[in-house]
Amino acid sequence: MIGVSVGVMLGASQVLARMYNPTVRFFASIPSTLLLPIAVQLFGIASTMNVFLICLGSVWVIIINTCDGVAGVDRSWIRSARSLQLDV
Repeated sequence: MIGVSVGVMLGASQVLARMYNPTVRFFASIPSTLLLPIAVQLFGIASTMNVFLICLGSVWVIIINTCDGVAGVDRSWIRSARSLQLDV
């Protein structure tokens, strides 16, 4: 939910995309294993540590793909949907 909502916001706004896209791309390049010592200190060796690492590793990919998908929608399709009174 976090990844999709942030990705839609970044994809819909060019200003936000220019501001935060480099930061998102930077954090996406950090391997999850690098965060393993921090996760062990925060959560101990438990299932919550695994959930944290999986969420942190996947949220960046979801943000990037959603942002690129929303930004790639042709504006004429959005205008057509609005003319047909679809809630866009």
